[in-house]
Amino acid sequence: MERGPYPVYGRLAKASVNIAYYGRSENSLLQNGIDYNLEGWGFIQELMFRIQDTDVFLGGKLTYFDAKSTFDFSRIPIGIDQWEIDFKNVGLGFVFNYDSRDNIFTPSQGMNTEVSVMFYNGKGLFDRTREYQITDAVNRWYWEMLSNLIMGWRLEGNLTSGDVPFYTLPYINLRGIPVNRYQGSHVLQTELEAVYKITDRWAVVPFVGVGATADALNEFGSSDPKLAGGLGFRYLIARKSRLASGVDIARGSEDWAIYFTVGTGL
Repeated sequence: MERGPYPVYGRLAKASVNIAYYGRSENSLLQNGIDYNLEGWGFIQELMFRIQDTDVFLGGKLTYFDAKSTFDFSRIPIGIDQWEIDFKNVGLGFVFNYDSRDNIFTPSQGMNTEVSVMFYNGKGLFDRTREYQITDAVNRWYWEMLSNLIMGWRLEGNLTSGDVPFYTLPYINLRGIPVNRYQGSHVLQTELEAVYKITDRWAVVPFVGVGATADALNEFGSSDPKLAGGLGFRYLIARKSRLASGVDIARGSEDWAIYFTVGTGL
């Protein structure tokens, strides 16, 4: 598949999102979650360059976010500092990407690796400057085992350091587990799926994953991994571009969830 240089990527947005905060520990008093609103505006600017005729891309990223958190009650939950409620930050870093997939929508073979290292500098209301760092690394492999069977595997790690705002902490991102349900300073997770083609257009997709959080790297050995999995289906809506869409039904450690998916679910 022919791929040119990555284009300039940019986004400017204003958002108001209602979400829940569960704390950073399974023993937290916030196990049932506390609803809050995260409102603000920001932008992302990313520029990638392809290294000659290889599958390697290098680039940089600039972000800015002005966020305000509003909880359902006036008292700030345990584990959240005052400076995190109204916080402005700017981030600058670099991105590495290796992409040998044969298709960006529904790959049947190849590998995609992306590593980003971001350095943030921000300031809360009436507060000193805060600095923190976030490193994200994700690798996706695809194998065509049979003419009608494709295996996919995702392995991901998220590491942080410094004064990270609670809403920016990484979380277990698996189908079947709610967003932000399990947060920590560091997250390790992996997910495996199989795409079994029943016909030229229809396929079933069983998947399973596991993830864990920790506030220190040496705590992963004692953390409680979270398992999630389920079954989905795909319908090939565009043969030429191999674009498929469908629905995934997943179960985590607590509840069921339904996802509408375009392309691969990994």
